Amino acid sequence: MIAAIEFVDFVIISPFKTGIEIIKEIKPTFYIKGPDYKNKNTPGIIEERKTIKNIGGKILYTDDEKFSTSFLIDKIQKVERKSLLLILDRDGTIIKEQNYLGKNSDWKENIILNRPVVDFLHFLEQNYKLTIIVVSNQSGVAWNFFDEIRVKKINSIINKLLLKEGIKIDCWEYSPEIDKKYALLKGLENFNPAYIKNKTTRKPNTFMVDKALNSLNIKKDEFNNILVLGDSEVDKILAFNLQAMFIDVKNKLFGKIKNEFINSL
Repeated sequence: MIAAIEFVDFVIISPFKTGIEIIKEIKPTFYIKGPDYKNKNTPGIIEERKTIKNIGGKILYTDDEKFSTSFLIDKIQKVERKSLLLILDRDGTIIKEQNYLGKNSDWKENIILNRPVVDFLHFLEQNYKLTIIVVSNQSGVAWNFFDEIRVKKINSIINKLLLKEGIKIDCWEYSPEIDKKYALLKGLENFNPAYIKNKTTRKPNTFMVDKALNSLNIKKDEFNNILVLGDSEVDKILAFNLQAMFIDVKNKLFGKIKNEFINSL
């Protein structure tokens, strides 16, 4: 975090208990300490004062409010974060929208994380006890564009990309089915009959969410809040069916998504 500050050129992680060795090596013009060291006369700070003086430098003290890192860490660990159940759509939400991802031979190259949503997930993980479930309609299977093996491979790749970001998905669910009325409208011959159903498990039905919660042995009422992130009317209706908050992430930056979430609490 410090290295990300614009005027910071270098950050050194010191293995030493005091700054004596670093002062001798770098020979800084100024050596700056917090206000709590100004009147402290422990052996370590006394030796640091001598060392900076010996190399021709000067020690300065800030006059800001005292913040103890150890105290802050201890406080954070003791704060009980609220629990949040996060329901994520896949295509157009976690990753950038592709028309039936998996249909074309270059499908791996088209798996691109949606950065604003990833940044929002980082924000949520910092502030909530988070359980994340991904639910997606994959009618491309019923259309014979690709099979379920490909859907699982795509989910696995996305999962690995998210893990590299430090984000853990608790459960992945998808529905490869298609509604019979829709199939009749489009022509039954275009679909794999095994996936044509009178009643499907597709969103906005809550079946996939219920199945995921059951596999995790968790109930909806155990969470302080439930949030659905998606990019379509189907996701919005799913949120309504779950009595959850909903944020449409389509074409939105992190700040916009974050503000909508905060304002909806």
